[in-house]
Amino acid sequence: MITSFYVGVFPEGQGVQLGDGASEPMTPSLTAAFEEARNLVPDPLPTPLPQSCCSGGYAITLDYSNGEHAFYGPCDLPAPMDTVLRLIWDAYLANRHWLRPTTTG
Repeated sequence: MITSFYVGVFPEGQGVQLGDGASEPMTPSLTAAFEEARNLVPDPLPTPLPQSCCSGGYAITLDYSNGEHAFYGPCDLPAPMDTVLRLIWDAYLANRHWLRPTTTG
């Protein structure tokens, strides 16, 4: 069972953890995003993609109750993991409205 997600800006920067050890108070909207994200993670997990030489991006770490971890990113993510990452990051930004950036695409 997934116990937490960590989404971070790579190579260094702001990040957010939802679930066990959450970096933000788990408001109802963050709890809902955490549960939705857990339901979106495919089983079996997708194979991580080869990483290109990028100067930055976002990475996601999944922590499991058995102590295992899965890591994706920061340059290229499988589509399902990109969806999970965006869900978590967008929920975080919605709770931190003063940080919400202008997005494209």
